[in-house]
Amino acid sequence: MGYSNWCSHNHYGARLRFSHISAHLVDGYYDSKSESWLNGRVPFVYSREFFELIAFYKFYGIRFYGGITYNVHIIPDEIKKGIFQAGFDYYPYWLSTDLFSPFIADDFKLTGINKYSGNNILSMGIKFGEPRPREFYDLNENYFTVGINLDI
Repeated sequence: MGYSNWCSHNHYGARLRFSHISAHLVDGYYDSKSESWLNGRVPFVYSREFFELIAFYKFYGIRFYGGITYNVHIIPDEIKKGIFQAGFDYYPYWLSTDLFSPFIADDFKLTGINKYSGNNILSMGIKFGEPRPREFYDLNENYFTVGINLDI
């Protein structure tokens, strides 16, 4: 199927997963010369097991998605159990070639510690490579990115 045909068809789907994420915030956080934790913050364990359901609908190169993540178990326990997410990404097919594809994307998450707050990420750029890549679990890829982050 050609790229323009792929972009013009309606696609929809969903992902349901159960996963575990953990980070033990110790490595590189201790200053052995001063024998103290950096910034006076003692490291802690972050761990969570969660269910996630994300659904999407795509037409003419624009994909809308939304869903919920529910943390079944989380450390530290003041982190909210629910994460609500919505967004879109758009690859204008008429500007894409076999070498690059421009894109714009927005991702919004509502999550929190003690109370909920929003986090929004708007991205624009150019993806180099095939407009419709295939992904395989046993394929190693190298990435190089350039970006600007405006904290306003």
